[in-house]
Amino acid sequence: MTTAEWWAIGGTTVLAAIVQATFASAAGWTRPMGDEIEYLERAAADDPTAPQLFVRVPGFIWFVRALHGHERRTRLLQHVVAVATVAVAASAAARVGGAEVAWVCGVTLALLPDRWVLAGRIWPDVPLALHHAIVLALLTVADRGTGVSPWWFGVVAASAVVVRIDALVLPVVLAVLPLARGGQAAWSGVLGILVPTVVALVLLALRNRRRYGLFAVDTTLAFNLRVMAREQRDPATTVQVAVDDVLGDWSPASPQGALRRAFGGVGTPARMVVGIGHRLVSMAGADTFARERLLPASGGWPDMPSAVRRPVAAVLRISTPALIGAAACGVAAGSDVTLQLLWPVVAAYVAMCAVHARTRFRAVLFPWLALWAGVGAVHVWRTPTVMPVAIGVAVAVAAALVPPRRESQ
Repeated sequence: MTTAEWWAIGGTTVLAAIVQATFASAAGWTRPMGDEIEYLERAAADDPTAPQLFVRVPGFIWFVRALHGHERRTRLLQHVVAVATVAVAASAAARVGGAEVAWVCGVTLALLPDRWVLAGRIWPDVPLALHHAIVLALLTVADRGTGVSPWWFGVVAASAVVVRIDALVLPVVLAVLPLARGGQAAWSGVLGILVPTVVALVLLALRNRRRYGLFAVDTTLAFNLRVMAREQRDPATTVQVAVDDVLGDWSPASPQGALRRAFGGVGTPARMVVGIGHRLVSMAGADTFARERLLPASGGWPDMPSAVRRPVAAVLRISTPALIGAAACGVAAGSDVTLQLLWPVVAAYVAMCAVHARTRFRAVLFPWLALWAGVGAVHVWRTPTVMPVAIGVAVAVAAALVPPRRESQ
């Protein structure tokens, strides 16, 4: 790392901390909502990982439990993790394109309202974004020819899976890298990436069997698939109505009931494909979760002044589509950047659309998108060219015009 690159990393990290602190101060009291309430209740319970409405992988529960379920301290730690994500992403960008790309990537992440609105919320999105940033950083180190043991990728991926089950896409996608390179070490690389996740899941399954009488590691994945099936049956419904309808039929009275409920009624494969295709489009559009669930007076910040609420809501309409467009510009311009930094985020995006209904889940992909945005911006600055800009603008406009996901209105 050069001095200029360290300045870029440090400067954007400080900027992220200032932006988050400013918003948290201006927003006022933070009200727990949705899964936040469950995580805080679990952290205070005698057995925080016991099956309740859901069986959950325990990583994030342990994270909240470590602070004894103290809400303010947990939110502060989430802010720290969110700032660290900016630092790690900027360091990855520095390896790809030097200080300039690091500045653009870091500033983009620091100022992105979709990111700092979620930064202090008690959901796994925040630590998962850090895991994605670490994977991105490891890939950029390996891309420079520096030897990185596949076990490092495996450990980070396993940790992500234990935080939230949909992160299973990470070890699967990363395991393809050694095979693509070929050579005698290919299969040992695959094992190094996959074994930590397999071991973690097997140990969790055995633990749940011994303590609770079931092998299930997590049932939220199946619940989310059923939400998508519900959306397909009535495309005009809102996300919240779909979730509430599935919850109304999701009342496991026993571990065995939890398993039956988990894997029943998720719809036909053809219906799932159609549902994923619909979400691939709609998830690229404007934010709806923060604007419809968090920012209203009845939402996550009931004391937020309207002078703060209104401009933040307005910017959230275009911020993520603009980021996606900027990232598309980077992909079009970044011929010197290996595709191994592109297809993991594409695979993660498809997997996310398969199992999640709310736009807040896009937060885990922001480090990847910000890096590509930095690549595009610097390329166009150094070598003015029309095509990347045209592609970026076209993607941004198309994403902005996508009918927004109907969250609760």
